[in-house]
Amino acid sequence: MRFLTRAMKMALLLSGLLLGAIQPAKAETVFIQSVQNGKFAGFYNDYLAARYNLAHAQPFDLVMLANGRVAFQDPANGRYLRAGAAGAELNLLEWGDHRLDEWEMFDKMVANGHTVLRSVANRKYVRAGIGQQTYFGAVSDHTLGWEQFRLVRPQAGGVDDSAWLRDLIVGSWRIDEVMDQTFRAVSVNRRTMQVTRFIIQRDGRFTFTAGCNMLSGRINIVRPNTGEVRVSDIMTERLACNNEADRLERTVSELLEDIRYARRLDANRIVLDYSNADRRQYGFILRRR
Repeated sequence: MRFLTRAMKMALLLSGLLLGAIQPAKAETVFIQSVQNGKFAGFYNDYLAARYNLAHAQPFDLVMLANGRVAFQDPANGRYLRAGAAGAELNLLEWGDHRLDEWEMFDKMVANGHTVLRSVANRKYVRAGIGQQTYFGAVSDHTLGWEQFRLVRPQAGGVDDSAWLRDLIVGSWRIDEVMDQTFRAVSVNRRTMQVTRFIIQRDGRFTFTAGCNMLSGRINIVRPNTGEVRVSDIMTERLACNNEADRLERTVSELLEDIRYARRLDANRIVLDYSNADRRQYGFILRRR
C-alpha cells in the first residue's frame, strides 16, 4: 500500500515508542554489594546470594532503560537477571531470558545514599539476606538495611571493596551501649550516653568525648570483606573530672585497643566489637546522631 492512513501511522508511532521505552542504553559493568553485610552478589544453587568476596563475585552489565529503570545482564552470555516469576513464593533472583520482560526490569532508586531496587513486575523491593544462604529476592515492602546495595564499578587497578565499610562507619554517633571485658553491659546513666559524641571521618580518624576529655585515634580497615578493622594512634587528654563521663571515657579508651570488627546492626546503629559474631563479646553499639 502506497499511502498509510492516519490510524496506521499512529499505531506504528506508538509501537515504536513502546519498543524504545525498553530499548537498552549502553551498559557499564558493576558488582552488587550488600550494605548490610558487605558481601558481594554471586550465584549459589542457581540463585543470587550476598555471600562472596570480590574475587568470586558475579559481574553484571548494568543496562539503563527509560524512566529510571535498569536491567542486569550477564556479560558472558547476554541473559538478564530475573526476579522470580508470577506465582513464585519468594521470587528469588536468578538468570532469566535473553529478552527483556517486566520480570527482568527493576526501578532503581536511592535510600540513605544507597541503591534500592524494586521489581517492575510485582512492585516489591529486592532484599538480600533470605535464609542462611543470604539469597536475593523481590519480596520486601520497605527499604531498610538488607534492601540497600552499592553498585561497585571496576576501576583502574581493581575495585575498591573497602568503600562499603567506610560508608558504614563514617558519621556522627553517640554511644548506645558498652560491653566490657567481662562481657557485661557497663552501667552508665542514660543522660551521659546521650551527650557522647563519636565522630568518624572518611580517612578513619575519629574523636570521642563524653563531656570531660577528648579522645582521638584512627580506625584502619584491614579486611573489608569481613569488616575487620584495627584502632591505632589512640590519644587522650588527662583532665580528672572524677565523674561518670570521665569513667566512661576511660572505659572506651581501654576497649578501643581491642576492637577488631565493625558491622551494621540496623539502619541507625553499628557495632564496634572484638568479635564478628552476631553475639557481641565486648565493644560498643553506636547510634547515629
